[in-house]
Amino acid sequence: MVVHSAPMNYNKRDMIRATFGSVTSYRDKHLAVVFILGTVEQQTLQESINKESQLHHDIVQGNFQDSYKNLSRKHIMAMHWVKYNCNPTYILKLDDDTFVNPYRIIDYLLMEKPQGMTMHCKVIYGDRPNRRKKSKWYTPVSQYPFPKLPPFCLGFAYITTPTTWNALYKASETCRIMDMDDLYVSVVLAMKAGVKKRSFENLLYNCPKPASRMTERVLNAKAIVLDRRNKCGDIPFKFFPRLQEMNDFD
Repeated sequence: MVVHSAPMNYNKRDMIRATFGSVTSYRDKHLAVVFILGTVEQQTLQESINKESQLHHDIVQGNFQDSYKNLSRKHIMAMHWVKYNCNPTYILKLDDDTFVNPYRIIDYLLMEKPQGMTMHCKVIYGDRPNRRKKSKWYTPVSQYPFPKLPPFCLGFAYITTPTTWNALYKASETCRIMDMDDLYVSVVLAMKAGVKKRSFENLLYNCPKPASRMTERVLNAKAIVLDRRNKCGDIPFKFFPRLQEMNDFD
């Protein structure tokens, strides 16, 4: 599990470590978590990150400024690190505010057995690029000149193979970078590398309205919480001790 995290989000990283990140094996399959960060200017914050890294040994920090516009660089750095430091069977990329049920992730992988050049994700169809300059998701014409977007993956979570990640990393060497990492990775790099997108819609649990309607039974049946407006926030994490009890038979 490769988790993109903002440097100041220590509490989110600690919440992951205390919940789904604490699961190291299930059905004889092993899991591991690493957090991907960029550089910071504040010395006190960097010192805090250094101490956190020494304590947990799960932080990889790149040599680019950690910012929203550098999320694509964070993807590339994560691909590079995994390529040269790990030998995984599968890779689950996450944002640090995303909750996953690791038990259902393993069940899904054992059943689907993803192979070759594929990305399993929440696929978005028929969107148009955001041209509002003040928007967080602004995509200038200079970066993407077309009026409509091809199908792309929401970047909050996706599952892929090392073969795919290595191919995406290779493609990044010759593809001009974009600010929008969802589009850059799952459209630009994926098209260049010949990667196919596969929907994992059946894995998703959409954050209910109100969030208090969330139940442990439904959460235990799904693998990833889709919370696009941050309505659920930390609520799914509070269910984890119960999910652990429900899956402790293995």
